Amino acid sequence: MAELDGAEHYTIHQTILFVAAPTTAIHIDSWTLDTAPHGFAHTVWIPLQDMSHESGVPCVIPWPRNKIVTEAELELAASDLPFGERYDRYQQALSRKLLGSGPDVATSFMRKGDFMVWSSLTPHCTLPSRPRYVKRLSLQVLLRPTHLPWGNFVIQPLQWTPDRAEQVSDRFSFLL
Repeated sequence: MAELDGAEHYTIHQTILFVAAPTTAIHIDSWTLDTAPHGFAHTVWIPLQDMSHESGVPCVIPWPRNKIVTEAELELAASDLPFGERYDRYQQALSRKLLGSGPDVATSFMRKGDFMVWSSLTPHCTLPSRPRYVKRLSLQVLLRPTHLPWGNFVIQPLQWTPDRAEQVSDRFSFLL
C-alpha cells in the first residue's frame, strides 16, 4: 500500500468475507467511503481460493488516479434527494456514460493469496459467476491512509475523532 500512495499507516474501515460472488453493477465506492481529499480510500480484494473465469471475479475500468466524475459532468441537476436515491441516480448515469464509450475492463483469474487494489474513485463491478452463486471465498478490505480524514462523495471532509481507531501494528489500525 505504501508504494501506491506513500502513506505509512492505514485504518481498516471494513472487512467483508464473501462466500459467493455478489454480481455488482458498475459503481464507485467513493459515494459511501472516501477520504478528504477524494480518492485515497482503497479496496483490497483477496481470493481465498483459486479463481477462474466462472468465479464471478471483480473487474475494474482502468482509470486515472483521482479522476472524479461529478454529477454535473453526468448532466445530473443538483438535488435534495435522499442520499440513497441520489446514489442510485449517480451510479446509473455513470454506468450509462461508461458503457456508452465501450470501456476497457481489467480483471484477473487469480490464485489464493493474490490480491487486487483499486481506489474509491475507480469504476468497478463484479462479473457474474457460473453457475450463479457458485462458492467463491474471498475477502474484501476497505482502508485509507490514517493521516487523511474520512469523507464521502458528497461530504468533504467528514471528521471522525481519533479515539474511534485502535492501532494494532505499526502499519494498521482498526476503526471502532
